[in-house]
Amino acid sequence: MVSGKNFEVIDYTSDVKIKAYGKTMEELFENSARGMFFLISENDASDLKVIQKISISTKHKVTCEELLVFWLERLLFYHETKKILYFNFKINSLLLENNDENPCSVLEAEASGEKINMKKHEILNHIKGPTYHDLKIIYNSKSKVFEANIIFDV
Repeated sequence: MVSGKNFEVIDYTSDVKIKAYGKTMEELFENSARGMFFLISENDASDLKVIQKISISTKHKVTCEELLVFWLERLLFYHETKKILYFNFKINSLLLENNDENPCSVLEAEASGEKINMKKHEILNHIKGPTYHDLKIIYNSKSKVFEANIIFDV
């Protein structure tokens, strides 16, 4: 990682933005989720009772960036509908197969968190969703990590 960081919040004019890092693509996806939920509530978890299994699969060609957006959107869906703040993320399987014969992408993951408790959690930002604006995943050969700049619509 860059100086041991999983992600960092970047100043941005109208929305909110993070830069996420990962030694692997799986770690990049996990840290992107950590960054998004840090923007929602800087609180830390003490009682991770809720575990959400997440499965995403496509039967068409997608980019890493598109799969990242699908992942973050799915987490936001569960956050909004189940009123849960997620703090820990584990990508169990990440496959991006874009050949012409059998294009498919699969992401299998778990997110753990706790029900929102307004006495305990302060909601800082209501994120509508990740955007595709300036979204690009790169591999930084100097630091040997994957990096992604992600802008969230608030």
